[in-house]
Amino acid sequence: MKFSLSEREKNLLIILAVVVGVAVLYYFFFNNAIQKWADQRVIYLETAKIQEEMLLFTERGPEIEKNIEVMEAEAGKLAKDYYYNYTAHMAEQRMTEYIVDHNLSASLVKVFPETSEALPMFRKGDDKSSGVNALRIPLNLSATGSFDNVVEFVERVFNDKGMHVLDYSISGAPNLPSSVSMSVEIIIGSKGVI
Repeated sequence: MKFSLSEREKNLLIILAVVVGVAVLYYFFFNNAIQKWADQRVIYLETAKIQEEMLLFTERGPEIEKNIEVMEAEAGKLAKDYYYNYTAHMAEQRMTEYIVDHNLSASLVKVFPETSEALPMFRKGDDKSSGVNALRIPLNLSATGSFDNVVEFVERVFNDKGMHVLDYSISGAPNLPSSVSMSVEIIIGSKGVI
């Protein structure tokens, strides 16, 4: 049995073979290539987006740094009144700063060792073990200067939160040299000055 194909049938078989060949090439080669190209395009677009964002941040860098500096300055101003990690040396520096700010001459600034204990003023009832644990830094000072400066100094110490004046005395009169002697205690709780 011999098959004989007409010219038209041969052409249709050739066209069919070409179509099958193109379909096989597309499925195995071009389809993977197109998928890889699409994946690469997504990666490229994501990278471009990240680069744009980085460019925006770098352009805003000086502005952000300025904002950070402003915030640090504000935090420094706020933290200035709080004594979280206070030491006896820092208490002495603070009191000396107050003395110098009021043009007084210090004859004595004596700081005693810190103690940590439950404060009696914050106890619950008669329970001596209860209360707020706090760091206490006692200090004594004597200073001389004009009467007005001495009075302003005493007011500043009284108004400073965390500095509790235990005892003080002022000697002198207006328009005369005066002196002040004080016993002060700086009390710091776990959340700052009490």
